[in-house]
Amino acid sequence: MKKPRTAHNAIDLIGQTFGKLTVVAQAESTKAGSRRWLCQCTCGGTATTTTTHLRSGHTTSCRCAAVLANTTHGRYRTPEYNIWAQMKHRCHNEDGDSYGRYGGRGIYVCEAWRESFATFLKDMGPRPSPEHTVERIDNDGPYSPENCKWGTWDEQYRNRRQTVWIDFQGERKCQKDWCRQFGLDEATFTARLKRGWTLERALTQPPIAACRPGSAKVYELTC
Repeated sequence: MKKPRTAHNAIDLIGQTFGKLTVVAQAESTKAGSRRWLCQCTCGGTATTTTTHLRSGHTTSCRCAAVLANTTHGRYRTPEYNIWAQMKHRCHNEDGDSYGRYGGRGIYVCEAWRESFATFLKDMGPRPSPEHTVERIDNDGPYSPENCKWGTWDEQYRNRRQTVWIDFQGERKCQKDWCRQFGLDEATFTARLKRGWTLERALTQPPIAACRPGSAKVYELTC
């Protein structure tokens, strides 16, 4: 059976599968005129590549394959691999500095992820941005597909056990967000509460600032 061809007498690859990639649409051609295709990867990612690269086997997956290739050849420098290795280290290395806060209190990496970086990457997909890292939805639960997602540092801060939550003016926010809203340093806010200030006054009164001699940093007057 002959391949379908476009009006430009070029092979139409839409719907065809090459390795982990399925062609879903035609993309803008290269400057040299080579036809390019938008492809969906089985890991959930996408890739755009040329007819030649697809048919020759040069491109068979999206970025996830590049990550796996790096680890296969010993180049352990991808962010996803480093996150995976650190995750295992803090949960399963009793000599690690972070073990007490993770493995020491029962946090573990599920067997499938612990045994295979490829499985971890398949379940999580590539990291969305440099601001993202692995976040556990239940902070007391394990590192597993059901309990993990890519989250930003701000999102992780809100999920920590140590995060202080404050109810004020009918809203519930973490201490960091309240201080940011009122233009306060968290250390200033904490010091005010220790001095016996009410919550409302500690949050809403603008800081009275002064500079220590020889320092450009601003501190709140405590008198």
